[in-house]
Order: sequence, then C-alpha cells, then structure tokens
Amino acid sequence: MKKEIKPVLFIVNPQAGNGRCAKRFRQLSRVIEGKYPFEVFFTAQRGDAEKEAGRAVQKGMTRIFVAGGDGTVNEVINGIGKADVEIGIIPFGTGNDLAKAIQLSRKPKAIEKMVLHQERLKVKAINVGQINNRHFAIAAGIGFDGLVAKKANESRVLKKLGALGYLFSVFSVIRAFQPMTIDVQADDASYQLKNGWLLAIGNGPFYGGGMKICPTAKVDDDQFDLCMVHSLTKWQLLRFLPKVYSGSHIHLKNYVHLLRAKKIAVDCHSLAVSHADGELIDATHLTITLCDYKIRLLTPE
Repeated sequence: MKKEIKPVLFIVNPQAGNGRCAKRFRQLSRVIEGKYPFEVFFTAQRGDAEKEAGRAVQKGMTRIFVAGGDGTVNEVINGIGKADVEIGIIPFGTGNDLAKAIQLSRKPKAIEKMVLHQERLKVKAINVGQINNRHFAIAAGIGFDGLVAKKANESRVLKKLGALGYLFSVFSVIRAFQPMTIDVQADDASYQLKNGWLLAIGNGPFYGGGMKICPTAKVDDDQFDLCMVHSLTKWQLLRFLPKVYSGSHIHLKNYVHLLRAKKIAVDCHSLAVSHADGELIDATHLTITLCDYKIRLLTPE
C-alpha cells in the first residue's frame, strides 16, 4: 500500500516585507505546484497565524512553512505549543532576526531549493522562552525597547520601513521616556536598576531588524542572555546606539550589564511595556522562563 503523503501547510502573511510577501510567495508557489500536496492560508489580521497553526495541529499536520517576518513566526510558535511540528521559515519579512540566528539565506534560489527539496532538510531544535503567558524564540524586551516596539507596531508607516522604522521609533520615544527602577532576579542573583532603561532577554543574538543586543546568545544553549542597560542620559543612549548593531555596546561596562540565566523575574516600579518577539505585553511584573520543550526548525543540508 502506498504511504499517504501528508500535505504541507504554508501560512503566509501577505503584508510582510512591506507588502511584497504576497507577490514573492505567488512566485514561489509556482515552483512547487504539483510537486507535493500543500495547503495555503493567508493571514488577514494579527492573531490569524496563531489560530491557523492551532487548527493545523488539531488536523494532524506535522510540517508548517511560515512566509513572513518574525511576528508571523512568533504567532505560529504560540499556536503549535508543544506539538510535534516542524517549522520552515521563509524569510519574506523585513527583520527576519530568527532566520539570521539560524543562518537561513534570503536569496530566492536558496529559498526555492529549501521548499522544493524538503527531503534534504535537516531539523534544528531550538529553545523557546516564555514571558508571562507569551512564548518567544528570538528575544523579549522590557522598558524602553518595549515602547519602541509599540511605537513601531502602531504606525503603518514605521512598520513598512522595517529596521529603519525601528530606528525612527527610538528617536520618537526617547523624548518622553523616563528611566525607571527595576528589580531583577536572575536565577540566584538579585539586581536593582535605579535608572533602568531596558532589559533585553536574548534567546538569539538579534532583534529589531539586526541589532546585536545579546551578541553571544545562542538559540540552542538552554539559557538566556540578559542585557541590562542603565544609568544613561538620553544623549548617551543616542550616541551609543550604533554600537548595538555591531554588538560592541557590551563593552560599556558602566552602563551595560550582561549575564546568563534560565529563569528571570522582573518587577518594575511603574507599568512597563514589554514585548516577546515584538508582540506587546503590558505589566509591572514579568516572569521569563525556558520552556521544557524545544521547537523544531527546518534548515538546509
């Protein structure tokens, strides 16, 4: 009896990559048409990818390709939970920080090869983090960068600009931002930041479209890298900002503190805006933990 081939699900965010994702996926779908059974789901609004990924799990699907950016991938990760599903990333977004972390090529020929010759793909298991009730694969941020993510998410113009929009959001948010007191418990160590700007919890090295906020973080080392930024003036933050793109900000010992931990508890003395892979969370208390499972990402041979 011939073995039944389960269809592959493609979850596509047509608005990703400044709206170019839809066209790029149509071109890609012509390459695989007739090669194997597949289904396509186009998202229309935030939350659609998460719901569809959950439905796919209920239907018994075991392989999902995500065409879009980091936010769409984040929704799929939250949608599948602990299910034994392999995820392929088609990096048609603007930032694509997770794709960078696992060294996926954005070149069209490489993407075509990946989706056309799936029998050659390998599986890379990576850690998943949880901040309160939201999961993340790249990074979580608290404080200033949470507000920056919120500003970028709420503006259609800034979202279309991708990494550049994130940078513009920095300049917009910094004028009104007030540093806060933040209590941090990282495993067995305690810290208090009296002039705290931000905390970035990195599962991988990049966020915000290529910023190396936690340059030594690895997606599969079973721990987080924590970057705490404090005691800066607004002028110093702007002056030091370019260093984040190279990761050299970690040498600013008077203002940047790095450590590694598996469990982190954060208490902000005022309401803080936070994010998980750019998805927003408002809270004064946050608990960040490594999940007891890993997600399985498809990578080229």
